[in-house]
Amino acid sequence: MRLLRLTNSNDYNDEIPELLRGEAITRRLVAEAIGEDVETVSRAFWPSSKLPAKVAGWLDEYEPDMVFIRCAAYWVSFESLPLRIDRTLGRLGRWPAAVGKRLGSEPTVASNRAAVWVRRRLVRAIGGDTYFTPGEATRHVEAVLRVILAKESTIAVVRGPGHAHNTAGTARGQRRALARNGEFDEQLAALCARLRVTYVSARPAAAVAESLGRDDVHSTAAGQ
Repeated sequence: MRLLRLTNSNDYNDEIPELLRGEAITRRLVAEAIGEDVETVSRAFWPSSKLPAKVAGWLDEYEPDMVFIRCAAYWVSFESLPLRIDRTLGRLGRWPAAVGKRLGSEPTVASNRAAVWVRRRLVRAIGGDTYFTPGEATRHVEAVLRVILAKESTIAVVRGPGHAHNTAGTARGQRRALARNGEFDEQLAALCARLRVTYVSARPAAAVAESLGRDDVHSTAAGQ
């Protein structure tokens, strides 16, 4: 059996041994369930208008029996200060926003406790924007599902968002994150029911400290 995982950076976290990451765990569980070896191909993805064409190419290239889509809470609950600057200031904000994004994507910076503390204070003071609304993110997933479902012999499975991201580190920020996460989860469940696609909700009531790494974004081994 060949499984195509449409996933995110959690599957490529070098701080966690490969055998303890979600991809390896999934491969073992599915192999045990069906009694045969499972070949896994993972591709990290980001919602965009170009994604359906990319997925169509992957389907032709890998010819998977099943496609697993891992939807990220990050899309709808992480409040990005650089994104807020970019959207608010336009051209004037592009340079500082680009610098902020670059720094935030550096693992040594993102997982630094002092950097996380500063990020939280800045988001509290200035605010941050989410990359997508729940509705926007759901529409991107629907576009991908319709490409997969056009291959009638391919099974699609959708995993909903996991822990919400309380970027500001406040009670109010937590409520915002949980509300967006919950809305995304419900919209995905309704979408999958309409398209007759298996949906697995992964939404916890709140973030569990043991499941989040030092950057407050990626999963620990326990979270995986």
